[in-house]
Amino acid sequence: MKLADPIAIIVGSKGQDGRLLEEKLKELHYSVVGLDRNTLDITNPGDVDEFFSDIKPKEIYFLAAYHHSAQEDPNKENKLFAKSFDIHVLAVVNILEALVNHSSHSRFFYASSCLVFDVVDGKVQTELTRYNPETPYAITKTAGTLVCQYYRNSKN
Repeated sequence: MKLADPIAIIVGSKGQDGRLLEEKLKELHYSVVGLDRNTLDITNPGDVDEFFSDIKPKEIYFLAAYHHSAQEDPNKENKLFAKSFDIHVLAVVNILEALVNHSSHSRFFYASSCLVFDVVDGKVQTELTRYNPETPYAITKTAGTLVCQYYRNSKN
């Protein structure tokens, strides 16, 4: 399949948001490349670098997230932190580094979570709201957000 400009990549394309975004982007005449856990190991920097050396997307939407079931063993927080870190932080670093190396014109969107903020009863939250993550998911989502800020500020 030959991809025409503009190209958008959706990381986490099989989820509800990914499917809806893909539909919208196609309406806007984008070529869409969907990535999920079966198409690319985003935790492997070599695989990610190779992928982005071939495809120079206009936009990347990072919607991937590691969620766990409430029925999982709560005493396995080390496993939860590790898996959450792999997806919310390490994979983000891998993609941003590949973009710096191969596609610096690309725009990157990182889907975070309201869980990174303090609980604010009825108050509007903005980018200036204080971070106060209280779960492994929220802590690693906060770290992913900070990684994005670092790359934006230091790598343009």
